[in-house]
Amino acid sequence: MSVRTATHAGSWYSANPSALLHQLTGWLKAAKQDPIPNSRIIVCPHAGYTYCGATMAHSYASLDMGDGPLRVVMLGPSHHVYFKDKVLLSGFKQLETPLGPLDVDTQTVNRLTKDYPHLFDLLPPEGDEAEHSLEMQMPMLRATLQLRGFCKPDGSSPPVTVVPMMVAPRFDEWDLRDVGEVLALLCTEPIHTVFIVSSDFCHWGSRFDYTAYVPDNVSLKEVLQGSKRIVNLRKEPEPAGQPISESISMLDHAAMDAVTQGVKDAYEDQDNDALAQWERYIDRTHNTVCGRDPLGAALAILPCLDAAKFAVHWLDYSQSSAVKSVRESSVSYAAGCITIEQ
Repeated sequence: MSVRTATHAGSWYSANPSALLHQLTGWLKAAKQDPIPNSRIIVCPHAGYTYCGATMAHSYASLDMGDGPLRVVMLGPSHHVYFKDKVLLSGFKQLETPLGPLDVDTQTVNRLTKDYPHLFDLLPPEGDEAEHSLEMQMPMLRATLQLRGFCKPDGSSPPVTVVPMMVAPRFDEWDLRDVGEVLALLCTEPIHTVFIVSSDFCHWGSRFDYTAYVPDNVSLKEVLQGSKRIVNLRKEPEPAGQPISESISMLDHAAMDAVTQGVKDAYEDQDNDALAQWERYIDRTHNTVCGRDPLGAALAILPCLDAAKFAVHWLDYSQSSAVKSVRESSVSYAAGCITIEQ
């Protein structure tokens, strides 16, 4: 098989090309976000477009795509295939979307799996087509490219290739810093390379096995410092403090702050480790950020770029619903980017 089928078209998003393009370009324009110079890593959600498309569009609108050949590396988590200690790359040559195909950078895929077999391997085709975390990026990417003047039918626009990657969950023996070192090499090559980190934020509710709660800023600070354990509402009375949805927002914004501070520290002192700060936040809150390891791999790139300048911009945040009771659930969506000036 050489073409990956758009398996989620018609369910997670529209399979009608004109309706889908109208919807996605509408969100991209509504974001009112100009491309941010040197925006090389974006963080964006991967739920159904009706839930997260408006937030997702802020990330894509910020992306600096350059004006020449473009390589887009997609980093996503696995919801279907279990594996560890590896990054699995798509073995397809082309990715189908209702808006037109995306070409896989097979040369980069072959090079990574050949030169770094301890880190990179091929993703089984059935696991590739079952996964939504990467597929949900593809139509939005295609819509953004078309809006920016890429992907013209006459071939007059700069070539674009993609490298879909699925990142294994973090284990003790699995050091994402090794992956970051290899990904950083892609940044130093002549082709303009950008990274898409596919990640929803907090999955809150009993069905996600996460009902954490912080009543106020003081409590959150104590949790982040490690001096207090986070409250589990399945074992505690209904909260007397702020609404649950506000607590979720507070936890998610603390996650964003951890990324921002980690990147700031890495820029000011390359001995500081943005990945370590991110993992410390996860360890203390257990926030169910499903793309925490893809985001960790992206953060691991930064210390490997000598004399580069980094900055984080968070652009939008939303929730699928405003949770008021432990019997309810929600998923959070955040849009942001990291600029890398070399």
